[in-house]
Parts: sequence; C-alpha cells; structure tokens
Amino acid sequence: MEVTTQAEKPEKAGPIGRLARAGLGLIFLYLLINFATGYSRVVQPATMVLYFWAFVGAYSHVLGTLIPPLRDKRRRLVTLLVLAILALLLDFLLYGSWWGQPLAVLLYGLALVAFGVLGIEFILSGALGYPGCESTVFHNLLHQRSAPRIEPCPLWDPIDRLEQRVFAKRPQQKGR
Repeated sequence: MEVTTQAEKPEKAGPIGRLARAGLGLIFLYLLINFATGYSRVVQPATMVLYFWAFVGAYSHVLGTLIPPLRDKRRRLVTLLVLAILALLLDFLLYGSWWGQPLAVLLYGLALVAFGVLGIEFILSGALGYPGCESTVFHNLLHQRSAPRIEPCPLWDPIDRLEQRVFAKRPQQKGR
C-alpha cells in the first residue's frame, strides 16, 4: 500500500467511522487490561490459547515501526529473531521442548504492546477524525504543521467514502 501526503486538509472521518474506530480502540484496551491482569491464566505451556496469542504476538511485531529504535526493517527483524532464538534456546534447556515459559513470555509481551498501541491509535484516530489507517495518528499529531499523512486502509476507507457520500452537503432547495 502506498502512503500519500495530502496538500490540503483531508475530509475528517464521519461520525460512524469515528465511533467505530473509538469502539475498536476501547475493545483493544479492554483486551490489554484483561490480558495483563490474567497473566497466570494465559502464560501456561498447556494452554491452547497461547497458539493464538503466538500469532497475535508475531503479528504485533509489525507495530515495531512505532518504536524509534526498531523503525528500520532489518533491525526489527534481527531483534525479533534474536529474541525468538534466545527464547527457544531457553525453552529447550529448561523445559526440553520448543514451547515453554520464555517463548510464551516473549509472545505475551508482544501481544501486550500490540493491544496497547492499537487501542491508543484507534481511540485517537476516532477522537480526532483522521481518515484512513489509524497507524498514522502519531505521525500526524507530531507533525501538525506539515501536510497530513494518510495511508490507505481496507477496513476504514470504504466506511469513510460511504460517509462522505451520504453526509455530503446537498444544495438547499429554494422556494420552500
């Protein structure tokens, strides 16, 4: 997907898109709190839910672009690989299996970061009405004097376009 910079201020997201973004942000923050306070239930080698969170944790690595030292893709991949190899090595040494506490804790931490960052991004993009992908909200807040940066988003773009068509200002009829 291509990032675009708008020369003029883009249309803000409509009320439905804003509420949906804020609502999704609240869901992610709820998951963050629920996940963070349920550590003993979640981080157990015998728990099947960890396989799901392993996917979430690995996917959340993509969010590393928000952490300044990890913005470089190569550095991000190397960091994740080193952490994963260390966790797997510890798992084999301590538990005799690839799936143990160190890898579970690494994936747990990645999932916590993902839930927190996504929750804040969605709430801010909903409150401020930024169109497009929520991942640009921090950039746009930090660079308010420059042209807004908008990334295409398969989830929000159709909603934003529909709202712009539905809520577009229609000419007033005269004589009524």
